[in-house]
Amino acid sequence: MNLRPVLKLIILAIAIPLLTGCLSKEGRAIMKNDDMKEQIEEQVSAYGNDYYSLELEADTDDMEFGPDQKFPLVKNMDELRVPVKIIGEPAYVVRAEFSIKADEDGVREPRLMEIEGIEELGDFLLTHLYLLHHEKDLKALDEMDGVHLEEVLVKSQSAQEGSLIYWLIEDYNDGKFRNTDHYDKLMAKHQNQLPNYLPKITVNVFSSKEDTMRKKFEDFVAYLESGHTSIPKAEYNIYSSSSEEDSEKLTKEIRVDGKGL
Repeated sequence: MNLRPVLKLIILAIAIPLLTGCLSKEGRAIMKNDDMKEQIEEQVSAYGNDYYSLELEADTDDMEFGPDQKFPLVKNMDELRVPVKIIGEPAYVVRAEFSIKADEDGVREPRLMEIEGIEELGDFLLTHLYLLHHEKDLKALDEMDGVHLEEVLVKSQSAQEGSLIYWLIEDYNDGKFRNTDHYDKLMAKHQNQLPNYLPKITVNVFSSKEDTMRKKFEDFVAYLESGHTSIPKAEYNIYSSSSEEDSEKLTKEIRVDGKGL
């Protein structure tokens, strides 16, 4: 019997807790380092102001070490992950990654590597606004028998351009996304950026029996195609599911179009 794989697992099981335990003392010291926290907060704030004209606030009380690339259970003492709040209404949380690799003298100073998720702020704001504006009608669709709206997404830019958010930052800083008072003007700006664009809504139609599922699917499709004015304008990606094995999978895309959003 080859015991090498078993021995490797035993050694690993012993080594990882010992290694993470040894690092935890140094880790706690890093987490409590007020000077490092201050540098992190200043770098994050400067990044927001310089690149996006946004107020960014680093939550250094909730930062953590990144995972080691070879051993994910072991913390990487050279990398810090810091939650960052974008100040505004609605607020949005992203994550900053810092390198804190020690220099030749063993001194660790934070260096901002990137802030993940900030480019998605535009999608978040427009989707939030769309959901607020169409809350009643979307809820009515979701409450139809066997129908579930899985995802609603409004992109701020095309895939070719990336999710750039510069065109809406001024409105965001002015508080125009906190409610639907400025909905029409904001969506008109969005249409100037992406003419003929429609939000994407993913819909699942479900039933335990295939024949019932097919009827529900056809009824929902017919309702979307009816032209009822209460149906939010969007591109609906519909698919069916049933608890019966080998049941037919139905799919359909429907554009409910019209003037504006």
